[in-house]
Amino acid sequence: MKSEASPGSGERYQLDAEHPWPCLLSYEERSCDFFYGRKSEAAELLRLIRLNPLTVLYGKSGLGKSSLLRAGLFSLLRDHRDPAYLLVYCRLDFSAEAAYSLLEQIAEKLRQAMDNVGAEGPARNSGEGLWEYLHRRNLEIWSKDNFLLTPLLVLDQFEELFSQSGSITDRIAQAFDDLAALVENRMPSELAGAAAVERRSQLDLLSQNYRVVLSFREDYLPDVKSWEKKVPSLLRNNYLRLEPLTRQSAIDAVERAGAAVLEAGVAPSIVDFVGKLDPDTEPT
Repeated sequence: MKSEASPGSGERYQLDAEHPWPCLLSYEERSCDFFYGRKSEAAELLRLIRLNPLTVLYGKSGLGKSSLLRAGLFSLLRDHRDPAYLLVYCRLDFSAEAAYSLLEQIAEKLRQAMDNVGAEGPARNSGEGLWEYLHRRNLEIWSKDNFLLTPLLVLDQFEELFSQSGSITDRIAQAFDDLAALVENRMPSELAGAAAVERRSQLDLLSQNYRVVLSFREDYLPDVKSWEKKVPSLLRNNYLRLEPLTRQSAIDAVERAGAAVLEAGVAPSIVDFVGKLDPDTEPT
């Protein structure tokens, strides 16, 4: 596994046929050629995303939620055209020292995603919030090959909102206010008054031409669901629980990724060692 420095994001790596696994790191989108075993889960995520403004992915720690999103879902969506998606991966800073609000951080990630893929679309005006920008009348973001893009805002490791040292109720409540504005299409208070009549006239208040994915560890599911009154979309049938791979699926994934370096018949031993599984145990 070849690695390279990446300021602020930890070690980065480049997988190849001789180094097909990222060890304890998650798979990135560029590692998709070595990511196996989660095709059905990626397809189910896509189905939920197409049907719902908000899709929720959760599962136990270590099952590969981030890998599924980046190497599974994102690689699937790069070639998706009905609709085409602008993939916006967000690992947000929920700390008390965060320089920007949740929505401002997402807005910056959106701008970076547009730049990274050469998408064409209007820049935000000074003082224009993310909700206002996304609800501009006739807002269009186009790919380099002339497909209209739907922003897909992926908020990964959302449990960090609750696990940050010093997390307080007010900061958590503000984060869910921001989330509710996006997924419930709830107009921010600064756009509701008489002073904002002109700004509102430039908006399509009923449009919601974007999608949101929330991903977090399963042990924080009760914390997230406690905010259902503020975010009613959390009550919908829009959840995907990531289950452990079956033993056979894990063996197949190891064999396919490691085809260039593994001897025949070695994969089951690797899976049993890593997963501490009994070879005679029925797949779960």
